[in-house]
Amino acid sequence: MSDPDPTGVVYDIVPSILSRYAATALFVYDILISFADEVEYVWKSKWSSPKVLYFIVRYFGVAAAIFTSAISLRPQSI
Repeated sequence: MSDPDPTGVVYDIVPSILSRYAATALFVYDILISFADEVEYVWKSKWSSPKVLYFIVRYFGVAAAIFTSAISLRPQSI
């Protein structure tokens, strides 16, 4: 069995990495443009299960996206 062509591997990896960066940028952009409304309607409301779930889903997701984007910046050996 032959080794895969390094050029082909790079062509497969690069779009995936760039898509991850684009998705992370959109995720952060969404948080920035809706932050004022979020403070007004979510943060100022009383604590409830949906509010806790909202914060977990919203901010764990962006943290995970930023983390995986940062990890993909590391040099990788092929």
